[in-house]
Amino acid sequence: MSLVPMVRNWDVWGDDGIGSLTEWVDRLFDRPLLTEWPWPTSVSLPAVDVVDAGDRYEVRVEVPGVAKDDLEVLVDGDTLVIRGEKRQEAAQEGTRYHWSERRVGRFLRRIGLPAGIRADGVTASLKDGILTVTVPKPEGSGKRIEIQAG
Repeated sequence: MSLVPMVRNWDVWGDDGIGSLTEWVDRLFDRPLLTEWPWPTSVSLPAVDVVDAGDRYEVRVEVPGVAKDDLEVLVDGDTLVIRGEKRQEAAQEGTRYHWSERRVGRFLRRIGLPAGIRADGVTASLKDGILTVTVPKPEGSGKRIEIQAG
C-alpha cells in the first residue's frame, strides 16, 4: 500500500449526500460572482505532499497560521491522522471587515500508511507554516523478486 491521502466518501443517502450536493451547485450559480462563497469558509483542508525520501516518507502539510499547540499528529493502526485548528485572531474593538477570505476552523486529514510502520519511529516538526511528519519505511520492504524462465 502506498501513502495516499484519503478522500471522504459521500454518504449518498445521508444529510450530506446528493441532495446537499445539488443544493450546493444550485447556490453556486445563484449568487453574484465575488460576493459570497457558497461553501462554508470555516472548512478547509490543508494541502499535503507525500515524498519518498529513500529510507523514509515525509508528509508535508501546509498549516500557515496554525500554532503548534493547535496541531495533533497520531498513528492509528495503518493510518496517519493529522488534525488541527486555525483560530481566528481577536479583532480590535471598532474593527470592521469589508472583505475577509481567510479561513478558520478545524481540519482533519487521514493518510494511509504501508503495513509494518512502527508508530514509535514517527516524528513531526513545524517550521515556517509547514508541518513535516517523518515516517520511517518498514525494514525489509520492497524486496525485488527475480523472475525465473519457463
